[in-house]
Amino acid sequence: MDRTPEMFSTPMRRGGVALLALSALAFGISAEKASTAEADPIIAASASEPVFAEIEQTVIEDCAISLDVLNICLKTRAEEAAEIEAAQLAAERAHQEQIKAEADLANFYAQVAAEEQARQALAEQEAARKAAEQEAAIARQALVATYPTGCENYRSLVAQYEWPVEQAMLTMSEESQCNPNAISATDDHGLFQLHNRPVYDPAENVRIAYALWEDGRVGQRNFSAWYAVCTPGNNPQPKFEGVDCQ
Repeated sequence: MDRTPEMFSTPMRRGGVALLALSALAFGISAEKASTAEADPIIAASASEPVFAEIEQTVIEDCAISLDVLNICLKTRAEEAAEIEAAQLAAERAHQEQIKAEADLANFYAQVAAEEQARQALAEQEAARKAAEQEAAIARQALVATYPTGCENYRSLVAQYEWPVEQAMLTMSEESQCNPNAISATDDHGLFQLHNRPVYDPAENVRIAYALWEDGRVGQRNFSAWYAVCTPGNNPQPKFEGVDCQ
């Protein structure tokens, strides 16, 4: 609210009237001095000086009051301007904070969406993997379904290698019940349950088993690789009498 007219009305009018009066008086004294100087200069000077001094003091006082009011007004204007500027800065800060908050929220939603898409992709990949494993298991079962079960059906394959045949037959029986189609939950396959080797052909399965017997898990030329007949660990012991585990 502009308070300048109200604040300045009386003091400014008084100051202005005083200035006009002082000017008029000064002009009148000059004229009077000009007309009466010849008569009595001392009287003329003594008559005008008190009046002039009183008016001059009034003008000075009124001008001082006007300057005080002006300073107050200018200070008020400055304070109002500072308040307006502070309000504008606060509004700008609030606007920038709102923009940042909206950007952060958008980034959060985008991250959540990306994570959800990644989870869906992983779930689809896992489902595809399981489906492929199931199809592969079905295919393997179909492939090996023609091989008969029974230990004596494969004795000739076992006996063609130079190893303890009866121990090998016992190992084969304990591992797969002499079923060339056997698949364990721990990813073991065929007659000798070869770990992580989906070999179901009986002849090939027995050949790989013989190679494992020669190398041995602990030492050489023993059945330590098969936990159905030997205990695990670095000091395997036979689970059945007469089985070579070291």
